[in-house]
Amino acid sequence: MPDKEINILISSAGRRNNLIRYFKEEIGTRGKIYAGDMSSLAAAIHYADGFIEMPPCNDPYYFSKLKETCEKYNICSVIALTDTELTELAKYTSELEKIGVTVVGSPYKTAECCFDKLFLYRFCERYGYHAPRTYLGYDSFKSAYDMGEIDFPVYIKPRTGSASIDNTVANTMEEVILQCILRSDLLIQEKLEGLEIGIDIYRDLISGEIISIFSKDKISMRSGETEKAVSAHHEGLFEMISEFTLAMDIRGVVDIDLFVTSSGYHIIDVNPRFGGGYPLAYECGCNFPEYIINNLSGKENTPVVGDYEDGIYMLKCESLVISKDIMR
Repeated sequence: MPDKEINILISSAGRRNNLIRYFKEEIGTRGKIYAGDMSSLAAAIHYADGFIEMPPCNDPYYFSKLKETCEKYNICSVIALTDTELTELAKYTSELEKIGVTVVGSPYKTAECCFDKLFLYRFCERYGYHAPRTYLGYDSFKSAYDMGEIDFPVYIKPRTGSASIDNTVANTMEEVILQCILRSDLLIQEKLEGLEIGIDIYRDLISGEIISIFSKDKISMRSGETEKAVSAHHEGLFEMISEFTLAMDIRGVVDIDLFVTSSGYHIIDVNPRFGGGYPLAYECGCNFPEYIINNLSGKENTPVVGDYEDGIYMLKCESLVISKDIMR
């Protein structure tokens, strides 16, 4: 009896053409890779087997459209690539499981904690992980500043932001006041100095084991995404990050950003999805698409944590999709 066809929907595909291409290479003739997006002008959809136009994740018809799509195209798994959709999709995990669809993602509480940066900071505090001191709003920050807990410069960001949108650095109290007048959901955060590291992790959907951890030193960023980086290993990092991943109950793929300072590793951001810098991990042999396909086929993966070479550079550059017809 032939194996069941493995059709995967990668939602919010946007510009993630490399990721679509990796999945296409790994799936081969075993199934199809569909790209979902709100726009038929998303570049990545041209690399997929088919395009599915999806409503925004906060649309009241989001789930009904998603369910209809899964049934129509015989989708067995959904993978979301944006922070906002991750949290929304996690609400429907059990409903999708009833029709045989696996969400490659973390439980709702985990996704919510990662998306809300104040919740993430409190989680780190509770479980003893280093993180930059974080305060919600001007009053909380001013009180801490007066007590000598924090000093300038500070980092200001939305509590539930993503892609570094509306993130700014403030060097004076006047700048903090101005930002906080404009928005009430802002966090004021200690600005750390040191080496920034990006971590890509895969936790097996069946066994729950940590299968792969990849670490890259960031060289430069662009619009909140890693633009240049180099593969590297760091002492004690994999042990700490494995414990953290299990403590948060992160499942499947996770992208974690850290700073290395004289006091250790500081967790900055946690995204339970494919990060923008994942292509370097794949090119170094950390094959998350293969691990996902294995899990969807009912196979557990064998742990290969840290199995990659140091000194491999990723330098992102522009590419084009030229098309006469818009995909519909």
